[in-house]
Amino acid sequence: MTMLDLFAQPEVARPADAPIQYNASLSQFMTPSWAAEMIVQHALPKFETGAVVIEPSAGIGRFLDALPDNYRGIGVEIDPKLAQIAQGKGHEVHVGDFRSIELPVDRADCILGNPPFEFDIFDGFLNRSHKLLDDGGQVVMLLPAYFFQTAGNVVRWNREWSLSQEMTPRNLFCGLKLPLMLARFTKDPQPSLSGLILYHETAAINDMPKIYRTALAEGRSGWAACIEQALRNLGGSAPLQSIYREIEPRRPTANKFWREKVRQVLQQRGQRAEDGRWKMAA
Repeated sequence: MTMLDLFAQPEVARPADAPIQYNASLSQFMTPSWAAEMIVQHALPKFETGAVVIEPSAGIGRFLDALPDNYRGIGVEIDPKLAQIAQGKGHEVHVGDFRSIELPVDRADCILGNPPFEFDIFDGFLNRSHKLLDDGGQVVMLLPAYFFQTAGNVVRWNREWSLSQEMTPRNLFCGLKLPLMLARFTKDPQPSLSGLILYHETAAINDMPKIYRTALAEGRSGWAACIEQALRNLGGSAPLQSIYREIEPRRPTANKFWREKVRQVLQQRGQRAEDGRWKMAA
């Protein structure tokens, strides 16, 4: 005989078109179906039949739903319940962590999706993606803008990836309070930045000795104030290479913009003696 709990609250079915709420334990927002479709149409490169597109945090398979039928879509999902829903729609979805799971392929044409909004998780996704993509391959993901707030992270990524981004509305997701962007990472032997400025410059200046960071930030003439301070520390005059060594960042930087700034200021405001030493003009 079945016993009924007369005090139990009845389950309320969620309408098919109701938004899936934020799952705090997974730091994840589910992409609305319509948005996944438009992102695929807008951002996914055109590939030949059989191209492999991986969704590394597939959820219930919203991006897999939107892929062209002639592509091979592969999903990875750490939550077995969500993976089962995606599998029930006919998608190839493997249960596990994209950062470490053994995949059925050793290369992909594109990595696409909406990862958990946890920096370390995304960073691991990006590292794994780099191993799967050929040059020109792309990672296209919805990300919180705060991932790009500090220069150090973007500069580190930019050593291996060309980066570009497009702003998207935060109220794309119910309950999201921070800015959102669609970011594109292209595996590139000559990486560049698009829509992102002052990152390399900020990283380099923040790594300079404090006295020169202060001169650049507070001096009325910016770089001239920095070079004047360097020359004072060097006894009033010095060869160009000595000036470089005096103010250069503590760690090597691929972007040598600051050397060009030093040369510009010396050419405009400095005096060069016959022995090659520079000093600021009186």
